[in-house]
Amino acid sequence: MPAAISKTTPDQIKSVDVRKPGLLIITLKTGEVYKYDITDPKEKADFESKFGELSPKPAASPAPATAPSPAVAPAPVAAPTPVKYKVVATVNVKDISTSDAGPATKLP
Repeated sequence: MPAAISKTTPDQIKSVDVRKPGLLIITLKTGEVYKYDITDPKEKADFESKFGELSPKPAASPAPATAPSPAVAPAPVAAPTPVKYKVVATVNVKDISTSDAGPATKLP
């Protein structure tokens, strides 16, 4: 008669690592490491004999319903305000000395 397989209990497990979909790495508190590719039927059966049946994936819960946010009209853009500049220049003709200015040149 074959020896009875003892199942590992959750309190004996140190960690469960999922490396890629279907690859489980179980590390026990004793340091033993078990690797199972549960997409392979034989490895899945080995896993279930040691750790118990896998639970089916829980159904994805629907996202909570939220009220749509009201449409917000963009804020109106104010037309630019025209700016008028007034240039004021005062020239005191008495202070200009022709002797220092040199000959007059015509500007283009």
